[in-house]
Amino acid sequence: MLREKQRERHQATLDAARLARITPPEFDALLDAFQNEKRIDRKANILKFWESKRFDNPFLYSVAQVCLALPVTQVSCERSFSA
Repeated sequence: MLREKQRERHQATLDAARLARITPPEFDALLDAFQNEKRIDRKANILKFWESKRFDNPFLYSVAQVCLALPVTQVSCERSFSA
Protein backbone atom coordinates (compact mmCIF):
# COMPACT_ATOMS: atom_id res chain seq x y z
CA MET A 1 0.00 0.00 0.00
CA LEU A 2 2.88 2.38 0.77
CA ARG A 3 4.42 1.76 -2.65
CA GLU A 4 1.05 2.43 -4.28
CA LYS A 5 0.78 5.78 -2.46
CA GLN A 6 4.34 6.67 -3.49
CA ARG A 7 3.56 5.75 -7.08
CA GLU A 8 0.42 7.92 -6.98
CA ARG A 9 2.36 10.87 -5.58
CA HIS A 10 5.04 10.42 -8.21
CA GLN A 11 2.39 10.37 -10.93
CA ALA A 12 0.76 13.49 -9.47
CA THR A 13 4.15 15.22 -9.52
CA LEU A 14 4.63 14.27 -13.16
CA ASP A 15 1.13 15.52 -13.97
CA ALA A 16 1.87 18.81 -12.20
CA ALA A 17 5.14 19.21 -14.08
CA ARG A 18 3.38 18.58 -17.37
CA LEU A 19 0.67 21.07 -16.47
CA ALA A 20 3.11 23.65 -15.12
CA ARG A 21 3.20 25.13 -18.58
CA ILE A 22 -0.32 26.44 -18.13
CA THR A 23 -0.72 30.14 -18.93
CA PRO A 24 -2.31 32.64 -16.53
CA PRO A 25 -5.44 33.04 -18.69
CA GLU A 26 -5.85 29.25 -18.78
CA PHE A 27 -5.45 29.12 -15.00
CA ASP A 28 -8.06 31.87 -14.60
CA ALA A 29 -10.44 29.92 -16.83
CA LEU A 30 -9.93 26.79 -14.69
CA LEU A 31 -10.64 28.74 -11.52
CA ASP A 32 -13.73 30.36 -13.04
CA ALA A 33 -15.08 26.97 -14.10
CA PHE A 34 -14.36 25.55 -10.66
CA GLN A 35 -16.14 28.43 -8.94
CA ASN A 36 -19.30 27.53 -10.83
CA GLU A 37 -19.33 23.99 -9.44
CA LYS A 38 -21.61 23.02 -6.59
CA ARG A 39 -20.09 23.59 -3.14
CA ILE A 40 -19.41 20.62 -0.91
CA ASP A 41 -20.70 20.29 2.63
CA ARG A 42 -18.53 21.78 5.39
CA LYS A 43 -18.29 18.38 7.05
CA ALA A 44 -17.16 16.63 3.87
CA ASN A 45 -13.65 15.23 3.71
CA ILE A 46 -11.74 17.72 1.57
CA LEU A 47 -8.99 15.23 0.79
CA LYS A 48 -11.49 12.71 -0.58
CA PHE A 49 -13.15 15.48 -2.56
CA TRP A 50 -9.92 16.41 -4.30
CA GLU A 51 -9.02 12.76 -4.80
CA SER A 52 -12.30 12.36 -6.69
CA LYS A 53 -11.43 15.41 -8.83
CA ARG A 54 -7.93 14.14 -9.57
CA PHE A 55 -8.59 13.13 -13.17
CA ASP A 56 -11.24 15.76 -13.92
CA ASN A 57 -9.02 18.67 -12.90
CA PRO A 58 -5.43 17.45 -12.58
CA PHE A 59 -3.95 20.93 -12.40
CA LEU A 60 -6.31 22.14 -9.66
CA TYR A 61 -5.75 18.82 -7.88
CA SER A 62 -2.02 19.57 -7.84
CA VAL A 63 -2.64 23.08 -6.55
CA ALA A 64 -4.93 21.69 -3.85
CA GLN A 65 -2.23 19.22 -2.79
CA VAL A 66 0.18 22.08 -2.22
CA CYS A 67 -2.37 24.24 -0.41
CA LEU A 68 -3.66 21.43 1.78
CA ALA A 69 -0.12 20.40 2.72
CA LEU A 70 0.45 23.69 4.54
CA PRO A 71 0.32 23.44 8.33
CA VAL A 72 -2.79 24.99 9.82
CA THR A 73 -0.88 26.23 12.86
CA GLN A 74 2.66 27.24 13.60
CA VAL A 75 2.98 25.02 16.64
CA SER A 76 5.15 22.38 14.96
CA CYS A 77 7.47 25.06 13.55
CA GLU A 78 7.75 26.84 16.88
CA ARG A 79 8.44 23.56 18.64
CA SER A 80 11.27 22.79 16.21
CA PHE A 81 13.03 26.08 16.79
CA SER A 82 12.50 26.41 20.52
CA ALA A 83 13.96 23.03 21.47
